[in-house]
Amino acid sequence: MSPEVAEPPLELPGPDRSRVDPASFSSSPFVTGISLRAARGSFGVPGPGAIWYRADRPLVEGFAISQAMRAVVAADFCNGTSAVLDFRQWTFINADLTVSMARQPIGEWILVDAESWTGPDGAGLAMARLADVKGYFGRAIQSLVVEKR
Repeated sequence: MSPEVAEPPLELPGPDRSRVDPASFSSSPFVTGISLRAARGSFGVPGPGAIWYRADRPLVEGFAISQAMRAVVAADFCNGTSAVLDFRQWTFINADLTVSMARQPIGEWILVDAESWTGPDGAGLAMARLADVKGYFGRAIQSLVVEKR
């Protein structure tokens, strides 16, 4: 068995060839510390999307961001990467987040290649393949709580 991750090759543009997608949707210190580059779609726009995320500052002052932390920070944006409803009319926050990795991510940029579904009873799922510039390395899933604003 090969020690390499058995995932399809990354066929989306890397962060250096993706469109800058300003994180102007929030003034939260968490969000303003993140850079976004859209490979497909745009943050908060309904439909599947693929966005590169880079944490630009430490989450805890004085401590470097680990590669696992970079992956989890990016994965937390799964529901916004692949919004299924209009943010102005609906909330669809994640009640939980599960991130699984087949290998340690490499580099500063993490791709969230996501898709979301909503059910008829106020619940939904946001799912993503996670990649770095070398290719896919993991998966993320969020359970969503869907409510009218």
